[in-house]
Amino acid sequence: MRKIAPILLFTSSLLLLFSIYSIINWFEENKENEIAKNHSIEVTNIKEENKEEIYPYLYTDFTTLLNENKNVKGWIQVPDTNINYPVLQYTDNDYYLNHNYYNQHSTAGWIFLDYRNSIHTQDMNTIIYAHNRLDGSMFYTLKNTLTEEWNNHNKYIYFNTLKDMNTYEVFSVYTINAKEFKSITNHNTEKEYQKYLDDIINKSIIPLNVQISTTDKILTLYTCTMNNIDRTILHAKLIQTKSNR
Repeated sequence: MRKIAPILLFTSSLLLLFSIYSIINWFEENKENEIAKNHSIEVTNIKEENKEEIYPYLYTDFTTLLNENKNVKGWIQVPDTNINYPVLQYTDNDYYLNHNYYNQHSTAGWIFLDYRNSIHTQDMNTIIYAHNRLDGSMFYTLKNTLTEEWNNHNKYIYFNTLKDMNTYEVFSVYTINAKEFKSITNHNTEKEYQKYLDDIINKSIIPLNVQISTTDKILTLYTCTMNNIDRTILHAKLIQTKSNR
C-alpha cells in the first residue's frame, strides 16, 4: 500500500497538470482565433450594401487575405450571430478541424468549405463546416437560427466567394443526428435533388414557407451540438449573385 500511494499521487499530479495545460491552451487558441477574425474583418473592408439590387449584398475585398493564406475561398456572414469569418478550403474535410486561419495546429480549427465544392461553379449544394466553440466563436451561435425570433427578423445570409457576392434566403433550420446527415454536394438527377430538398424542408423545426425548386442552388451550414451527437444545420437558397471583381 505504501508503494502504491506515491504512484497514485504522481499520476494524480500529472492529470492535474494536464488538465490545467488543456484549459490554458483552450483559452489561448480561442484568443488567437478572435485576433485573426478581427484582423480579417478589418482588412476585408466588409460592408452591407443595397444599391440597385433587389436584395442586400455584402461587399468584401479578399486582396490581403489571399496574400496571407492561399486557402481563402470566401466569406460567410450570418446576421445576429457571431458568424463573420473568412472561409478556407483544403484537399480534405479534416485539416481545418485542427488548424487555424494561419495553418497552425489548433483544436479550435477554422470555418471551411467542403473540399468537393468549387467556388468557380455553383454546385447544387455548397457546404460549410465549423466547430461549436463554447466561447461563442466559430459556429457556436448558429443555434440562434433555430428560434422563431431570429427568423422573424432575419431572412438573408451571405457567402461571398473570390468570384461572386452571394445573398441567400434561409429556408430550413433543424438539428439532426450526425449519422443522418447527407453531405451531398451534387445530385445525379433532378428527381434525386427534389427528394433531397423535400427531405430537408420537412426537417425544419420552423415553417419558413420559402419556395424552392431543383433549379435553385443551396448553401448548407453545419456544426455539432453540445452533446456532440447531434448536428445543427441551416439551409439557404441562392437568391442573388453579383460579380466580386
